[in-house]
Amino acid sequence: MKVNGGKKGAWGILRRRDRSSDGADTSTHDITELTKSNIIIGRHPQCDVVIKNKKVSGKHVMITKLTKRSGEVQAVVSLLSERPHNLAYLNYKMIQRDKF
Repeated sequence: MKVNGGKKGAWGILRRRDRSSDGADTSTHDITELTKSNIIIGRHPQCDVVIKNKKVSGKHVMITKLTKRSGEVQAVVSLLSERPHNLAYLNYKMIQRDKF
């Protein structure tokens, strides 16, 4: 399986969206292709995607590949940080703990 001409075996692409002060999208940047079943994002150097920002926890978010019986692939996003003030957003919506 290829995603947008990417690496063989990639099942998704992690993208960063930049927004202007009025909330409009200004640009989108591909960060990495998702090839592993579990991707951990955080500040710790051993994370799969390292974000050097003090607002990000050592292990902040995990993206898990979920394949349905139909073969459809979905991404489950889990907030790993146990600090109540550390949040994560997916498509501009706050991720609740243990929910999509």
